[in-house]
Amino acid sequence: MPLPAVYAVRRKAAYPHPRKARGFPGEMAAGRGDAAPGAPGFMKPDIHRIGERSSAMKFVCPVCGYVFDEAQEKAAFSSLPETWQCPICKAAKSLFTPQEGEAPTISGEPAQAEELRPLTPGELAAVFSNLARGCEKQYHPEEEACFQELAAYFAGLAPQEPDASVAQLLALFQEDLAQGYPAYQAAAQAAGDRGSQRVRVWGEKVTTMVRSLLEQYLRQGEDFLKNTQVWVCTVCGFVYVGDVPPEFCPVCKVPAWKFEKVEGRKAP
Repeated sequence: MPLPAVYAVRRKAAYPHPRKARGFPGEMAAGRGDAAPGAPGFMKPDIHRIGERSSAMKFVCPVCGYVFDEAQEKAAFSSLPETWQCPICKAAKSLFTPQEGEAPTISGEPAQAEELRPLTPGELAAVFSNLARGCEKQYHPEEEACFQELAAYFAGLAPQEPDASVAQLLALFQEDLAQGYPAYQAAAQAAGDRGSQRVRVWGEKVTTMVRSLLEQYLRQGEDFLKNTQVWVCTVCGFVYVGDVPPEFCPVCKVPAWKFEKVEGRKAP
């Protein structure tokens, strides 16, 4: 997918030579406003001046892996507006983290037997629904039908949440990211289960993106989804907000036709 023009443009004019600029202080200050990259009047900060404070850094999107390289973009990451989003997956700027070599191994103790609990009907419905989708992708229609039946059964047993809210849902996602996934990774590593570790990677990326979308929705309300569409990857569950789905899923890399549009539902 081609990146926005701001990531392809390179500055053609250098800053005035220091000796020439001494008598023209206004010339040095011209073009330094609060405009976002790509907007009229925006001038990217001189990367050499960034280097005077500290070496140019790279910031990584935790969802799709896109890297914002200050040296390449000739702009400090901190100079981007807070509304800036990843050009690939639209993750919020606040999710980006400095690149520090290889990702550290997640440490932690695997869940102990005494900490286990029975799954709720709602959780079982989600498990069987995902198993049904997996069988669908593997072309096992009989097993898919069985899991769908089980998912529907347990969904019917799940109690309604009378006071459910977006804020409560966001808190659950934050808990998963802070506690659930680290414990999952520790258990998978202890068991030497590479398949489970891969599932954890995809799940954590999707959960991170959904958390970001919920945070944006809480800030903007219904305007966040006004005049746009919501798309879900049918393979990994990645959620994308835009007029059309991305060319490829930023998480599992399947093509756009694997995305489904989420149709709005009216409250009863």
